[in-house]
Amino acid sequence: MVTCAYSGQAKKVFINAQIYDGENFLSEDSFIVENERFTKIAKRKEIEKNISKNDEIIDLNNARVLPGFIESHAHLLGIGRSILELDIRNMNPKQVAQALAKQARKQKPGTWIRGRGWDHNLWPEKQFPHAHMLKGVADKNPVYLRRVDGHAGWMNDYAMKVIGLDKNTLSPDGGLIIKDKNGLPTGVLVDNALSIVNKFAEIFSDEEIAQFFDKAVRHVLSFGITSFHDAGIDKKSLSVLLKKAQQNQLELRIYTMLDGEDEKFVEEYLKKGPQKINDYLSIRAIKYFADGALGSRGALLLKDYSDQADYQGLALISEKELHDKTLAALKKGFQVATHAIGDQANRVVLNAYEKALAQHPSFDARLRIEHAQLIDPMDHHRFKKLGVIASMQPSHCTSDMEWVADRLGFDRLAQRAYPWRSLIEKGAPLAFGSDAPVESVNPIEGLFAAVTRSKQPHSISFYPDQQLTLKEALNGYHSGAAFAEFSEHQKGKIARGFLADFVVYKEDILHPSKNEFLDVRPFITVVGGNIVYKKRS
Repeated sequence: MVTCAYSGQAKKVFINAQIYDGENFLSEDSFIVENERFTKIAKRKEIEKNISKNDEIIDLNNARVLPGFIESHAHLLGIGRSILELDIRNMNPKQVAQALAKQARKQKPGTWIRGRGWDHNLWPEKQFPHAHMLKGVADKNPVYLRRVDGHAGWMNDYAMKVIGLDKNTLSPDGGLIIKDKNGLPTGVLVDNALSIVNKFAEIFSDEEIAQFFDKAVRHVLSFGITSFHDAGIDKKSLSVLLKKAQQNQLELRIYTMLDGEDEKFVEEYLKKGPQKINDYLSIRAIKYFADGALGSRGALLLKDYSDQADYQGLALISEKELHDKTLAALKKGFQVATHAIGDQANRVVLNAYEKALAQHPSFDARLRIEHAQLIDPMDHHRFKKLGVIASMQPSHCTSDMEWVADRLGFDRLAQRAYPWRSLIEKGAPLAFGSDAPVESVNPIEGLFAAVTRSKQPHSISFYPDQQLTLKEALNGYHSGAAFAEFSEHQKGKIARGFLADFVVYKEDILHPSKNEFLDVRPFITVVGGNIVYKKRS
């Protein structure tokens, strides 16, 4: 890349690019950016007529330019924490213990050791862990290890003592305290039961939160993501983001979903109404939970789990309560985004949305269902009918494919599981993301999963009739994700008047069948015409 800069810069001129505008490759190869927006897209000869001596000229040397990816569902704070805290992804219990012993040597006794990433579905016995597995390891520290999906936590004896968890502690509504045959807690909490430990282990200063955000933003930008839907932010974390936005310290555009579990926090913003602080921070959505996750058997199903009789998962909110909350949000101009994974949870959410919309009609509510992993075919058409956005994460399919049949049985998988093609054919609007740090935030992995429904090139596809074309998958990260945040007129395309957010690749990323596709990384990431990430050579 050759950059020729002049003092008193008036505009930025990018030349010699293969431009994919969000729909097609253009015949034009150059463009101008002014005031963070595309102002002219044309052939180089035409662009050069508009160059003055004060302009900055950036030669992209025939690289491929795409609109910046919009991550429609992930957790910025969680990504930052996963970078700074103990990463136990893909570890078995013995390896977890070894990692803990090493970490304990670095920390003061009595301080919390936090980590994330365990997945019992990958262990030979496929059973939840137990506090006794951590005995003799970090015994002088309370240990709190979250499952990969964040819907379960594993503690040691010290942590249980600190939080006062014993045989008399009852499971809360929508949560489970796993106990052994003697009624003693095993150290594993699921879904709403996590609140018991979170009020002890999840306390951070503003400085720590800012550090988590900074780490996460740098990481996210390195994958070509220029906008980010933060799926559930608490009051304290939002205050940190607000300060950064007001001081023009954000390089990533963030669309926030307020944490619906904090009723006072939500009420505060319902009174204020939706807010757009600037082009880098918007507050317009509220996040609720209808159920848990499949991996921890918290997803709410219409029929019993195949591997657990007389059990259908956890209902984290009633249909009536969600209806009431949705109606209140609609009246104040807020979007509602509800986590729903199981087929019964998705139906509950659709029912609640339908009733709320009937009482407060809106042609542009853009209510969302986050994940929408398992949907009864009878409900597929309701997404278009109600204008509900299916905010989905393609990598969940390929991560779950090795064990999901154990949970659901093959009969339910064929028509209900990760039904991207079925939803598109029914006219449902789709928005794609990763749910990072549950999955990698890398959109290349999401694109590959959406197009191939497999983990590696040339490997077996998981129900390939639900595969998408690459263009359809890209739309999920571009126009679909922009629509999901009410920004389709300024994001998701390379077009005159749109925000100049784009990603540049030296490699050909439009052929997922190539063996090297999953190894492709951006050369540069640009937000508002400013290079915010450049790959080291």
